[in-house]
Amino acid sequence: MRPLAFLAVLLAACVEEPVARAPSGPFTASAEIAVQNRMSTAFRLRKLSVVLDGAPLTDTSDEALLGLATIELGARPLQAGDHPVVFHLVFQGNGSGVFAYLRNYSFDVHSDQKLHVEPGARLRFVGEAYERGSATTPIEERPALRCTTTTLGS
Repeated sequence: MRPLAFLAVLLAACVEEPVARAPSGPFTASAEIAVQNRMSTAFRLRKLSVVLDGAPLTDTSDEALLGLATIELGARPLQAGDHPVVFHLVFQGNGSGVFAYLRNYSFDVHSDQKLHVEPGARLRFVGEAYERGSATTPIEERPALRCTTTTLGS
């Protein structure tokens, strides 16, 4: 056997196969982050910005993306502790006929949230745009955002 071939065989025998290991180090938790649009057709989402720990997750005006009922922003590795999440959504009024005046309205929804993460946790954090109030609530007071955190199975 040639010396280089022997060395290659020897090295190949020493290489370990990768083994899946539990996360270690500072990022032992993860969170899936999403935005749900539960607004009626009287409101059209025009811009979405989400910032986690000071880093933008999305800042988009893409109509195809904003037209989805749920916008998935992906899973992020996180350290245990509290994480600031800032949501900024811009809606445009949408109407026709006697409600055409709604198109002249723009609604800014800004929400500062806190995501609390325990070590090893797998979470789903969802910001949900919804209309608060009832039919008698003034249109400019309806757009709102609430957040829910769900623990995912292992």
